[in-house]
Amino acid sequence: MPQDTIRPDQIAHHQQVLDEARDSLHQILFDRKVSALVAEQVDDPAHLDEFTRSLDDYRCLVEMWERPSRQRFTPHDPGSIRLERIKRSYQQTFDTVGTSVEAAHQRATAGDGGGELPLLAEVRDRLRSIREQEGTLQQARIAAGTVIAHWIRDRVHLTNQVDHFSETEGRSGVTLRFYVRDQLAQLAAPDQEIRYGQWAYLSRYCREANCNEVVALGLTMAHRILYDQERRIGDLLTQKILDVLDPVHRTGRRQHGVLFLGDPDRPESVAVEAWTRTPTVTGAFNYSWEQVHAAASTYQRTALGRDLLTEAEQYLDHEWLRRNAPPADLRNPLANRQDARHYVGAADVYAVDHAYYDRRDDPRFGIALSPGALLMSLNRDPRFSFVPPVPALVAGHPPPTVAQVAGSALSWQPAPTPSGTAAPAGHRGTPSPPAAPQRR
Repeated sequence: MPQDTIRPDQIAHHQQVLDEARDSLHQILFDRKVSALVAEQVDDPAHLDEFTRSLDDYRCLVEMWERPSRQRFTPHDPGSIRLERIKRSYQQTFDTVGTSVEAAHQRATAGDGGGELPLLAEVRDRLRSIREQEGTLQQARIAAGTVIAHWIRDRVHLTNQVDHFSETEGRSGVTLRFYVRDQLAQLAAPDQEIRYGQWAYLSRYCREANCNEVVALGLTMAHRILYDQERRIGDLLTQKILDVLDPVHRTGRRQHGVLFLGDPDRPESVAVEAWTRTPTVTGAFNYSWEQVHAAASTYQRTALGRDLLTEAEQYLDHEWLRRNAPPADLRNPLANRQDARHYVGAADVYAVDHAYYDRRDDPRFGIALSPGALLMSLNRDPRFSFVPPVPALVAGHPPPTVAQVAGSALSWQPAPTPSGTAAPAGHRGTPSPPAAPQRR
């Protein structure tokens, strides 16, 4: 293993080291003396203006990090728009500050600036170190997030992505609602982590997931692998709810949940978007949705080292699960002959390929996650031709109920492992429920 490789459980410690290094840098960098020294040594006005703007942008970003979490930004106001621009150009901004300090140091070395050299050299070295730490941490989180995303996709179908919804003629949505959303098998949970564990367990049980269940599955894995048992610290885990106004939708809005490893507003953090057709694991500043800093965080806590799937088992009605085995194969028209367009969830079916900001304008990668992509639902997407299932063929017998659908006895077909990746070890397939608990 390379020396600069960080194990998942070591990420939280390395984040603490980076935070301390940043604090030390900012005390020096934001002192007017450094700006004055750079101004003395840089004789190109355009270069000096670029340094000044970049340093001001970086200071603005740091001030956002120090802002209390309860003080959310308003989407599309001037401050939020500026932060979006700064985050998208972060690498260029940070590098401009670094190259300007380096140029000032070189000029001072060549001239009569001996007294300025130690301070400029210290700032230069600290900037280099922090940039390196950010990159190493981000790569460690990308590696962990990739494991999480593949683990999820090996266990569930994407219920409200158009491919699976079309293939099952909408029965995927009915099944997810019956097993997870209707809470028929969920007992009272003692905390929010157990609640996520229940959603993840039931989603894996019926092998169906919308974005919320995808996040729940991701959290169950992240809580386990991103906790440092020796130091008793864990990486920060956040669920963001992305929201867009849609007066035509039954709720008036459309929402999407996504998991972040690390602080979503920092460059070393990562978005884990396993709901898109192509699983997306990318730097937080390269996530395709704009102004994520203005979105609400519905869950934010450091990894706890808990096995939430196992803990959640005792808060599920396993007798109910035994009586209602999952449908065998949702592609079988006998599973349910009702027109899925009549199912309320049919308005929440999408065709979203990825969530990379740097690929959003490249048609080779398909549709990027955005407010516009969420507004292009199944009923509006002109590329999707929905063919309703045939009516019930047995005279005098109405279409089966959801409970009857769930009682189908055919064998379940496992979800394929993402192309080009090895299926991660661990829990596989549909879990077998243990002995039935007592209701509480």
